[in-house]
Amino acid sequence: MGYSELVAPPAACDICECEESEGTCTDLPTDIQIRAGTCNDPSAAALPFGGPPGWDGSCTSTNGIPAGATCPQGSSTLCAQSVSVGALPGPTAEACAVTTHPLPAFWKDNGWKRRWTACRGNVDELRCGDSEACAPDRPLPFLQCVWRVGKHVQCPTNYPDGPHVLYPEMAVHDGRKCTECECGPPVGSACLATIRLFDDGACVSQSYEDTIASYGGQCSNLYPPGKAVGAKAITDLHYVGGSCLASGGEPIGEATPDDTQAVTFCCLHPFDF
Repeated sequence: MGYSELVAPPAACDICECEESEGTCTDLPTDIQIRAGTCNDPSAAALPFGGPPGWDGSCTSTNGIPAGATCPQGSSTLCAQSVSVGALPGPTAEACAVTTHPLPAFWKDNGWKRRWTACRGNVDELRCGDSEACAPDRPLPFLQCVWRVGKHVQCPTNYPDGPHVLYPEMAVHDGRKCTECECGPPVGSACLATIRLFDDGACVSQSYEDTIASYGGQCSNLYPPGKAVGAKAITDLHYVGGSCLASGGEPIGEATPDDTQAVTFCCLHPFDF
């Protein structure tokens, strides 16, 4: 029994997807200012309003400003008219986990287009003369053939039907596989937190709060202008996940017959019978 014309479609690969990204947010904005003007006044003087060195966001009265303070001192310009906060530092240690959806079928398959049956006949070397051999008549639809181990590209001139290269059923080099599933860098992720301002220095009387983010800095006007800004805190620092572009899961490679197990047959045409 032999086989020819290998049929081996590309591997069917699992579908690659990426889970929502995970990351870490640890740092606070370093650029916080109280401005002696509204947010739409680019020339307004600015006073540093950041926390102490190594600030972890907890309540601090560092750089606090009393009510009615003027900038410069003794002028008619009130200091606390707006607050400007720089962008939060971005996330770190970000990644998306790979997830796959297996296909509900064999991941690869192969077969042969044709199956051949060969029977060894008895040869009488004494009846047909020198350097000749006689073989019995073969019933239709069988052909009379000669064979040789290996893959050969030519047949003898008196056996012109061929070459027919046949293989055992399992004589296949299978190099088909799928590219590895991977996830690209996160997109749309961010760090978010809440900044809180207080009239007093002990963070008891809150007067303002707003969300700050790593997307960019922001400015907010304070009402009434010149109010006391005695303390501040940054709370609720957390990571907001983004999405990652999945890649991989593409079929590569191919399956080929194993020529080391090939047998080549050359036959007579049916009309030569």
